[in-house]
This record gives sequence, C-alpha cells and structure tokens, in this order.
Amino acid sequence: MGPGLALLAVFVFALTALVTLKLKHAGENGIRAESHLQSYISEMQIQDGLEWRVISGRMAVPTVREEVAASRGRAEAHLAQAGASGLSTGAAGRITSLTHRYEQAVDLEMTLLGTGRAQEALRWDQTGVDPLFGQLKGLLDLQAEELSTQASKAQRLGDAGLVLPVLLSLGLVSVVQSRRRRLDVRNQASRQSEARYRTLIDKSSDLVLVVDRAGRTSFASPSAERMLTAGAGEGRPATEPPSDAAQTGARPFDLFPAVDPRDRERLSAALQTAIAGSRSIGEFRLEGAHGSATFEVTVQDLTGDPSVGGLLLTAHDVTDRLALHQRMEHRALHDELTGLPNRALLLDRFERALLGAERSGTSVGLLLLDLERFK
Repeated sequence: MGPGLALLAVFVFALTALVTLKLKHAGENGIRAESHLQSYISEMQIQDGLEWRVISGRMAVPTVREEVAASRGRAEAHLAQAGASGLSTGAAGRITSLTHRYEQAVDLEMTLLGTGRAQEALRWDQTGVDPLFGQLKGLLDLQAEELSTQASKAQRLGDAGLVLPVLLSLGLVSVVQSRRRRLDVRNQASRQSEARYRTLIDKSSDLVLVVDRAGRTSFASPSAERMLTAGAGEGRPATEPPSDAAQTGARPFDLFPAVDPRDRERLSAALQTAIAGSRSIGEFRLEGAHGSATFEVTVQDLTGDPSVGGLLLTAHDVTDRLALHQRMEHRALHDELTGLPNRALLLDRFERALLGAERSGTSVGLLLLDLERFK
C-alpha cells in the first residue's frame, strides 16, 4: 500500500468514526427527545382529565387550578428538554403556541365555572376547549412519531457505522489487490510488447537508427549494425562502444562513413533541418558489407521523446525497385532488339529541344537518314 492510499485509509476511517459517533449521539438524543415529548403528552392528558372533573362538578375550581398549574410547570420543563435533545425549534414553537391557546381556553372555562355560569362553561367546553385539545393532541402525536422515526433511523445508521470500518478494510484490501493485479498485468503486457517490438526490429530487414545531428548513432537495429559496421577496415573505422552501450548491446558508430560521398551533404542537411512533428524522406546510397545499395530514408526528430532522445532514421532498401523502374523505363524508350532509342524517346527529346529553343530564342534542326532495306 502506497503512502497516498494509506493516508486515504486513515482519513476514511477517521471520517467514518466521526460520522458513526454523531449518528449514535443523534439516535440517543432522539430517544431522549421522544421520551420528554411523551411525558409532555402525559401532562396534557392529566390537564384534560382535571378539566373534565371540574366541568362535571366532581372537583372544586380552586383545587383544579392548583393541580393544573403544577402540571403546566412540569409540561413546560419536558418540552424544553425535548427541544434541547432533538425536537426542532419550529415544532417546539407550534406546540407552545397551540398549548397557550388551549390553556387560555381552560382558564376561561374555569372562570365561567367560578362565577356560577355553568351552562356557558359547558358550551365553551364543547366549542372551544375540546377542539383545541384535539388539535394539540394530534400535533403532539405527529411530532412524537417523527421523533421516533428519526431516532430509529439514526440508531440503525450508527449500528451500521460500526460495521462500516470492517467493510472498508475489506474494500481497501480488495482495492490494493486489484491495483497490484492491474500493475502486474500492465507490466507483463509492457514486457511482452517490448519483447515483441524487439523481435520485430531484430527480424526486420529495414534499418532503424537513432542518431544525433552529427550522425553519431545511439541505437542501431541488428540489420543496420550488420550492414553498416561490417568491414571496418575498409576505410570505415568502427568506434569502440562505451561501457553503457556494451551493456545494452548497442554498438554506436559514425553514420556518415557508410554514406556514399555524393549523398553525404544531402543527408547532413536532412539531419540539420529536421523539425519535431514532421518527417522528411529521401533516397541515399549506403555502402555496407555487401556493397552499395540505395535506401529510402525517413528522418523524424524525436529528441523531445525521452524514450528515444534523438533523430529516428528508418531506411528501406529500394535498390531492386529502382533497378526495375530503370529497366522498365529503358524498355519503354529503346528498341528491344538493338537497344537503340525508339520513336517515343525521339519525340520526348525533340519536344524538349523545341521548348529549350523557344526559351533561348535559337533554332532546332532535325536530320533524317533513310537506310535502304533496314527494318
């Protein structure tokens, strides 16, 4: 496991632990908030029972007022604890507002009973107190259900968070193993590709060289080395390879002694003017172990590529192709029997003479000789 992956693992585990603790804490707070809200509901039911006893005449108004006030104090404390534990501010505000309306309705009912207006108090109980208590109870039940759902969800997530580090450990192990497998496969593919490339280079009859602009080679394919460095004593001295070249099997040498003197200047110009991103192609005569041959040479500037670091020369022997072209051209312009120029060559040369005379302002003459009985 690399340092980056290890640091990521530590970060993930720390983040997971933090989230798990927060979820567990949220679940515990939710349970406490739900408990306090249930206590609040119980106090409101106690107040509703006291209100029923006083409206039914079973208890005196002063006694009920005292017990209701005590219940209201306990309810207010439970609601504050529920808000501190997890009940939202908005929900607590709605409960408080509706509770105050209900308490005012109960206080009015007790005032009517205390002044002897029992019938008015009974009607107000049916039209004011009971509907408000129904609304308050519905709101409290809804908030209690929401708190229970949130607490259960947080508890489940917190419990799952305890298992998450184990799953992350298994995941990280799987990632590391997968990464190692990919690296092994990539390295194996790279080695196979390199071996395949070397095999193709070794078996190819084309010449592949990497040179600097002075023609000094840093790499030569086996075919290039066999052809261009053989016969070092024939006026083309071979250079002893340095120690690092000897280790890689490369045998550096100066390319220009192997180039026909008539083509050295053109090849030197091609090397000096090579530009990155472009290639130049030309025909050059090279002298090797088996004599002179004409090669079509492609020059590419790859000095910016760290894997090459020089000018890449690829040369293909076109001697046979040029010879075939010359033979075909000779056959097209000469008589097969005598080897003398034919009518096509006569017309070509005559047209050239006419064009040259026209440009220079001179005249052209044509002399016809008729040989009797000659076909």
